[in-house]
Amino acid sequence: MSFSFSDDVKIMPAASYAAGTADITDNQIIDTAGYDSVCFVVHNATIAAGAVTSIKISSGAASDLSDGADLLGTSVSIAADDDDELKYIDLHQNHERYVRLIMDKDAANSYAGSAVAYLYNGRAKRPITQLAGTTEGERHVAPGEGTA
Repeated sequence: MSFSFSDDVKIMPAASYAAGTADITDNQIIDTAGYDSVCFVVHNATIAAGAVTSIKISSGAASDLSDGADLLGTSVSIAADDDDELKYIDLHQNHERYVRLIMDKDAANSYAGSAVAYLYNGRAKRPITQLAGTTEGERHVAPGEGTA
């Protein structure tokens, strides 16, 4: 059996590109049913000098995360000079079904970024069905050279 990233990993938008000084707490709620793991990857864009920014994970049993609470130890600091860098939080065997990435920013300095969630270690039959309209792409096996 060969591994194909797009057949084995569910790719979901976690946070649309946003810029500003307010915390971003209304990101996409990710349903982890059928998966043991989820990795949130944040792409930092422009970060203002002196900015105090971090990312963390909130989790809960309710599908709207009305019972959501921060997960212990999941905070990752983002330095003011981390422009154009990636940060990630990899969560394995969470106790609750629903999770969300929180971008915690100070109110004085601007931050811009976006995020993707990768659900993996799935119990579903391969290939994984990606979300239509939000996650699209192609998989190629041993392509030849030529016009793309």
